[in-house]
Amino acid sequence: MGIFLRNCDIRDGTNAILRSVTFSMRDGERWLVTGTNDSGASALISALAGKKEILPSDDGSYENRFGDSVALVSLEAAAWLIEEERRRDDSDFVEGGVDIGRTPRAYIAETLSPSDVVRYPAGRGLESHPAVIQCGIARILDRGLKYLSTGEIRRTLFCRALTSKIRLLILDEPFDGLDAASRDSLSRLLSDGIPGTQTIVAMDSPDGIPNFISHVLEISDGKVSFQKYTSFIQSYNHSDTSIFARVSSSLGRSSFLQEPIRDNRNNAASKDHEYVAADNFIAPVIVL
Repeated sequence: MGIFLRNCDIRDGTNAILRSVTFSMRDGERWLVTGTNDSGASALISALAGKKEILPSDDGSYENRFGDSVALVSLEAAAWLIEEERRRDDSDFVEGGVDIGRTPRAYIAETLSPSDVVRYPAGRGLESHPAVIQCGIARILDRGLKYLSTGEIRRTLFCRALTSKIRLLILDEPFDGLDAASRDSLSRLLSDGIPGTQTIVAMDSPDGIPNFISHVLEISDGKVSFQKYTSFIQSYNHSDTSIFARVSSSLGRSSFLQEPIRDNRNNAASKDHEYVAADNFIAPVIVL
């Protein structure tokens, strides 16, 4: 078991954002966490990344075997990094009056895996690292982090997570703002899987379930409203306000195979819900 929460509150200081959350993530699972902006979904992923407190109730429990080996790639994480760089600015005390701060090269080099530390000492030669090439940041490796665009910061955060061999990668709205080619490239990467790394993807209003997702958790009104194992699933019996009903109404035409999904764990169809499978669906970009 990688993560286990039973009857836990998610808190930001003294404020309980989510109450009585029960959730577990086992080895090999890839979760989609979804909910509207004010549902509490963002609070849950922030808590799993160590940014908010997880407090078990008297009869609850919490276990996270990923420990500190967790990376969150989000707009908020990008903003935190830029703000941190601005706080560290020593322009008033350096010759020339310009302190560019850390560069992506230095930032990524801080958490390289032991084998990569030998291969890329102090970040030298990172231009040839597969993750750097995949994330498309070779040309910005020596630019100050605080001078990068939000998109460049997000790609740098993602690259650092890949090169550090993180055990849990949490991606918040990973397809937001990507062009079609970048979106397809990221989808292929997540579909193939990252060796040694499990993935949680958070999306506010996806138009479908990405094809690499194995489980879905939906949060609404400050509580967990749905969680189920799935291989490209959609529930017709769920509430009309759910993500599954929205997907059914907008994409249920030819994109889904009209067959029930069987539970591979007991080789029997679920008695509680009828499921249909998506035919290799890739979530489209969300336009801001």
